[in-house]
Amino acid sequence: RGSGKCRNDQETCEECRDTPLPDIFNIHFTQCRKPWMCIGEGDTSLPAAKRQKSRLRTRAEKNLIPEDSVHLDHCMALLQIWHDHRSDLEQQLESLVTKRGALDKISTIQNGHNGEYKKEFFRGHCSANGAYTTLAKGEKDILKLIPQLYGAP
Repeated sequence: RGSGKCRNDQETCEECRDTPLPDIFNIHFTQCRKPWMCIGEGDTSLPAAKRQKSRLRTRAEKNLIPEDSVHLDHCMALLQIWHDHRSDLEQQLESLVTKRGALDKISTIQNGHNGEYKKEFFRGHCSANGAYTTLAKGEKDILKLIPQLYGAP
């Protein structure tokens, strides 16, 4: 940036915090927080560098989405995409478990999306800010079915 050019050596820089979702092919979630962290709140109180160094703040406060470096609404839309993919995986697992006749396992999958925290974004995978519900918790035999959904024997 010191030379007056963008990091990609172009004269003009794209504002990636506003990139339309159809134009995004890869998402790096660090600034928006990892989807399984269930962070759905922004922080405007401190710049990111000071927020991480502050000893006066709780871990939860330090994990808030830093609105000085990202746009909260854009982050929430990106997080929603990840949770939509997880929901799709859950639906496919339910279908496979049903075909195998293991109906007692369906409730385990369904319990993974019973959360009410910002359900429009997190699709039921979060029960509170920072509280994630894992996929098929405690049911390794269900998780072992995932490769079959993608053509593995």
